[in-house]
Amino acid sequence: MPDRPGNLTAFVSALVERCERTNHSSLHALMEGFIATALVLGQRGGGAVRVSRPSTGLPEDGTAGRWAELAARHARAMPH
Repeated sequence: MPDRPGNLTAFVSALVERCERTNHSSLHALMEGFIATALVLGQRGGGAVRVSRPSTGLPEDGTAGRWAELAARHARAMPH
C-alpha cells in the first residue's frame, strides 16, 4: 500500500497533540526532535500539520511559533 501525504500529516498531528497534553519531561525530550523532523519532511512532501492545541503555560500562538522555530532549525540542518 503506497503511503499518502495525509498519513504522515495525521500521524504527526496526533504526536503534536500528545506532546502538548503531557507535562512529562522525558516524553517531551523524546518527542520534540522527532516531531520537528517529521514536520520538515511533511512540509517538503506538500503536507501541513496544524498546531492548534496550546501547551501548558503557553498561549496558542506561542505553541505554533515554538514548533515552527524548532522545525526551521531542523530544516536548516537537513539537506534537500
